[in-house]
Order: sequence, then C-alpha cells, then structure tokens
Amino acid sequence: MTRRGLAWVAAVLACACAGGVGAACTGGAAAPAGAADAAGDDGGALDATGPPGDAAPADAAAEQALHGNCEPVKGPCDLVLQDCPAGTQCTTQSRAGGGYATACTATHAVQHIDRGYPCCRPSSPVDDPCLPGLTCIGDPCTGDAGGGRCAPYCCSKDDTPCGASPEGFAGHCDEGVVDPAGKLLYDVCEYAPPCKPLRLLPCPSGYACLVQDTSGGAKCSQIFNGGGPAATEGQPCQYNNSCQDGLMCFTTTGADGGQASTCMMLCYTGQGTPPFDAGALAMGPGTGGCTGTKQCATATQIFPPWLGVCVP
Repeated sequence: MTRRGLAWVAAVLACACAGGVGAACTGGAAAPAGAADAAGDDGGALDATGPPGDAAPADAAAEQALHGNCEPVKGPCDLVLQDCPAGTQCTTQSRAGGGYATACTATHAVQHIDRGYPCCRPSSPVDDPCLPGLTCIGDPCTGDAGGGRCAPYCCSKDDTPCGASPEGFAGHCDEGVVDPAGKLLYDVCEYAPPCKPLRLLPCPSGYACLVQDTSGGAKCSQIFNGGGPAATEGQPCQYNNSCQDGLMCFTTTGADGGQASTCMMLCYTGQGTPPFDAGALAMGPGTGGCTGTKQCATATQIFPPWLGVCVP
C-alpha cells in the first residue's frame, strides 16, 4: 500500500431498514413504507490523496425553494416535493415485480411529530408518528427514549428542507436509504450531535465520530455495517459509517492498481496547530496513537495537518 493510494470513502452513510414491507431491520435507522435496508453518509467513494414533540410546519418560503426530481426511486409523486393530493403523502412502496416506486398513500391520525424531533421507529407504515412527508429514521427506541428522528426527504447535499433539531443540531442532507442490494433509493436529512475526533468529545454508544473536512469538523453518525457489528481495524468496509468509533473507511490502491476499502484508525500526527491542548490526548489506539508498530501518516488534502491515519 502506498500513501498516495489512500482515499476516503465518503460514501453512503448507512442509516436503516424498512418497516412494513417485509425487509428485516438491520440496525441504523428505519425507513418509510416500502424502503428496504438503509445506508448512511450519502455519496460515492472519494478518490482523494490521503484519508479523507410537535412543532410548527416548515417555513413556506423554504418549501418553495425545494428541488425535486432528484431521488433515484421514481413514480407518480416526488418524495421531496410531496406533490400528492390533500389527505395523502408521497411514500415508497415495494412493487410486485421487485424493486420500489413512489406512491400517494393515505395519511394517518397518529402522524404528529415534526422534522428533527425524536421518534420511535414504527413496525408498519401506518404507525409512523412523523408528520406527512417525513419519515422516522434511527435506532429502535429503548424504554421511553426515542431512537430516531423525523426526517424530511431531500436532494443530496441540499439542506433546504432540513431545519434543525430541538437541541439545535443542524440538519444536513447526507444520509441515504438503500435497498437490500445496496442501491440508493432516496436521501433524508440527518440531525447529528457534534463530536471531536480522537475521543476528545466522544459520541454516544452506537455512533462513530466522522471527520468531514480539512478543518477537522466532525459529526456523530450511527454505525451501520450492513446489519453486522461495526467493522474493526483492517476489516473491509462499504460505508463511511461501517467502522467502529475512532476508525473511518478508506480505500487503498495496491501496486497492481487494485483497490480495497478497509477500516483505518485516526491518529494525531504531532504537526500543525490543533484546536485543543495536545496534552489532553491519551495517545493510546484511537485516542491519538496507533496499534502495534503502525505509524501516523498525514493526509493534508483531506484532514488538517494534526490529524492523520495509522498505516503499516
């Protein structure tokens, strides 16, 4: 492996599975009627050098600015525009011959929770508690704690319909729902709590802290590894949030030109000026240091100088 061949898999951030259509829920989040297993941070692999309660209705002006016709799943209605007749909503439905399509379906009296607010993943479409045009995406509820969020459909990277959660977490259109074969069906808004890499500000259990830009900005994302446990260091990965906390999914290019995506550990390079006291790092594996004899390599095209990835 060469450092030059290290590329960040900023691909689909796995989110969930479908309720009410026979698809098994595999962790992550729940999708609306007809959608199948979900994936997460939206987008394809980035071939870059280095690692990489109820509320008021949505603002009318924001709704006018929505851009539709962007979701891969098609049909008589548009998931983002929600252009169905009054008393109905646009959802996804499984087709008799296989695959999925959009359809205008009846709304239900249980729908009352607005975008960004906690919700419990429903067992069937008629039990989805989110307002029409939204879907409950997230982990199953534990006790009285809501495990998901009511999320609007959106066009990838367009945050217009997202708004914010009641805690003030800005919503971003960077979560994709896929079918059991891994094919993207549609995108939804994600409301992620903040974090700092190297466990300086850790994520809740079941989440991984994913670095997003060259400033070191990061967010907590629910771990989704196709229904299996989070992948460990060196294991194959398909999604950016497939790996354990402290790891991220990167693509390496071998001498023969072949590529493989594996979970690799983030680390402190000792370079640049980090926005924290470096003495606060424990410098163990996942907290600044690396496992075994691995060394911390810089990846300044994707990360800030102080953040790198452990390589042999």
